Amino acid sequence: MEENNTIHENNTPSRDERTFAMLCHLITFTGFVIPIVGSIVGPMIIWMMKRDEFPLVDDQGGKKF
Repeated sequence: MEENNTIHENNTPSRDERTFAMLCHLITFTGFVIPIVGSIVGPMIIWMMKRDEFPLVDDQGGKKF
């Protein structure tokens, strides 16, 4: 299981890293139902929780702000 949290030899992000980076973008669509929470607060929470653990989440989540 530890393998999911590391970058592999060919420099591709792990599955967990890609999942959380994708969530930073997809959670924005909840802004259609709950405008401020979905478009601002939701991605910010994921980005703040995982930015130190996953570089891709830091890159993609930081672009939302």
